[in-house]
Amino acid sequence: MTGSGVDRELELLVSDEADGMRLDVFLASQSDEFSRSFLQKLIKEGAVSISGGDKRLKASMPVREGDVLRLRVPEAVLPELMPQDIPLDILYETAISLW
Repeated sequence: MTGSGVDRELELLVSDEADGMRLDVFLASQSDEFSRSFLQKLIKEGAVSISGGDKRLKASMPVREGDVLRLRVPEAVLPELMPQDIPLDILYETAISLW
């Protein structure tokens, strides 16, 4: 597996236009990089905090103007893919040649 294990941290300030939005909806609106379901997973895992607090948050909680959100995004870990020798039975073969 690859990856150095370094998390990326983002800090977002809630504007007056976003006051009252769900936490997960607000986070998704701030970046096209992450899906809402991925952000919900991060919230559930405790990777999102508001204004430096350590309280467990819920995706459905509303954000308030002036809140400072900190989001810790773990580095993506890519699995090493290994080829496998899999015996396959040919079920259908055509005799048409394209050359």
